Amino acid sequence: MTPDSATEPLRILHLVEPLAGDEPLLACREVIRTPGHRHSIWLVGSSRCERRARDAGLTTTDRLPRPAGLAELAAPAMRALLAQRTQQWNGQPDIIQCWSVSSLALARLAMGNRVPRVAAVFSLPAANLSFIASARLRYAISGSAGAPTLLVPSVDTRDAWMRAGASDVRIAALPTLTPHRRDPVDSTRRHLLACDDPAAGKVVLLIADPPEAGDARAFGFLSGLLHVAGFRVCCVVPTRTGRSRRAAVFTAAFDRRWGLVNWPGPIDTLLAAADLVLWTKPAAGGAAMATTASRMGIPVVAFDCDLSRAALAPAGAPPAHVSLTLDLSPTTAAAWAVHQLSGRPGTQPPHTPEARAAFTGLPDFTETLARIWRESSRQASPYPRPSAEQPLGLIPTPTT
Repeated sequence: MTPDSATEPLRILHLVEPLAGDEPLLACREVIRTPGHRHSIWLVGSSRCERRARDAGLTTTDRLPRPAGLAELAAPAMRALLAQRTQQWNGQPDIIQCWSVSSLALARLAMGNRVPRVAAVFSLPAANLSFIASARLRYAISGSAGAPTLLVPSVDTRDAWMRAGASDVRIAALPTLTPHRRDPVDSTRRHLLACDDPAAGKVVLLIADPPEAGDARAFGFLSGLLHVAGFRVCCVVPTRTGRSRRAAVFTAAFDRRWGLVNWPGPIDTLLAAADLVLWTKPAAGGAAMATTASRMGIPVVAFDCDLSRAALAPAGAPPAHVSLTLDLSPTTAAAWAVHQLSGRPGTQPPHTPEARAAFTGLPDFTETLARIWRESSRQASPYPRPSAEQPLGLIPTPTT
């Protein structure tokens, strides 16, 4: 296929990695709903990861292993699978859309620079990396020729990725997620609150994506403070949240007087049943889910930074049900939670004119991504596009 025509559909190969978090899965689910392109979704991970993707409402077409917990080691398997799929597709994909940084490295190892790579990134680069981890990150996002295009949600996020080595970074508004609800709201609340009356208590969600970035013990302490404040609460954390065992020991020491639930599915399935959302580490991820919660009118308490303002205050001033604070210790977070659960408006630091200008007028996420696909597919490559008979596992000789 020759993607010279603006109306000809492109073959987009999506690489998703559930262990990198739920948010990329949810964003990919929204993107593939847009008409005009042919999408193939390849999952990097185990069969358990495949179930996780299905729980998020995403149906994958193929699965690649994740040897030794590293996506990059799946490059030989990806080359072999691409050789098979090229016969069916009558040509290689036009774009490889990566939904994690490690899948960017995988795509480069498997395909070199023969196919343009695009990545949607909702978090800042990880800090304090080892030498090997830093080298892997630079390999994934940089390159003298054929460097990938990154799509990020804010100016500071763009600057951080450019400092890390990326050369082509674009900005767009966060994707609008449609919560994937499997059960009626009232039955979900009855299950969480362990009572027949869905209005008898409050459901508080912790947004942590990936879950390991969260602190379940601190969240359990916060739920205890809300219990002391007179609220019947059930606090929900994603499965695999950091310090979950210590949180279980803590709640057991107080005879489990308040609920602390590990939710096995994507946290967006509970948004409609929530009374409050706590977002403690915006730099790690979760921006799209926080944005969705805010648009649904759910009170949000979040750490105040550039990314949280981009997610929760795109018009410049956060709405009344959003509270931004520079101190999110359990005691301070509990005070903000009581403030919001009592129906009082949130309070935020003032926005400067520069901050308002940075967060207004950002282009739509899906439209920007589609435009990047078109632009990238038109770029001349030093490699010929292989035919259906040419195995993709072999790197062809550059044309002059």
